[in-house]
Amino acid sequence: MVPALFEKDEMDGIVNKMRKAAKDHDPTLVTGPLIFEFWKNRCQDNLHVVLAMSPSGDKLRLRCRSFPGMVSNCVIDWFFSWPEDALKKVASFLLNDISLPEAQRDSIVDHLVLSHLNCIAKAASFRDEQRRFYYVTPKNYLDLISNYRIQLSENRKRNESSIARLEGGLTKLVEAAEAVARMQVELADKMVIVNAKTVDVEALIVDITAKTKIADEQASVCGSSWKE
Repeated sequence: MVPALFEKDEMDGIVNKMRKAAKDHDPTLVTGPLIFEFWKNRCQDNLHVVLAMSPSGDKLRLRCRSFPGMVSNCVIDWFFSWPEDALKKVASFLLNDISLPEAQRDSIVDHLVLSHLNCIAKAASFRDEQRRFYYVTPKNYLDLISNYRIQLSENRKRNESSIARLEGGLTKLVEAAEAVARMQVELADKMVIVNAKTVDVEALIVDITAKTKIADEQASVCGSSWKE
């Protein structure tokens, strides 16, 4: 029991709430300390706290040293590496809600399992060669799957954005090609008119040139007559 864990008013509240249950259990439990002791024993019998801590780093060592009750009053279970079959089932369950090509789903799960197992093997080699410990826990495997989900989502969004941008560019190119085709048709129609006008202008130039020549000849004759 942690000393001074509860204030007096908190202890009184606990005693008042547990008075009937204590009396039903044992009629001799009538005083406050006895009722509180009854409540504490009931908590010890029914309250179970599970603490899951990673051995990597210094936190576990510091916590055990700072709180010796964690070692002396606890049942310690060491959870070792998950077997390959368990790793596959966990990955399949966590990726079940993600849209993946069914033909590649099993390969993706196998790759995640292979990556984790290789990391464990490398950690063992690192320990044997360098005499240093690098812990690879199931939490690392869960983080690997979580990172895969995050990266998959982000890259899909990036690809969708690129596809939308590319489709927009292709749409603009198609619209420009259609506009050029319409302009070419309009240009061809206008070229017919221009060519017709050109023929008329050329004929007019020929006529003007001929008349200009006649006018020049007449002017020359008139000038000679005036001088005489």
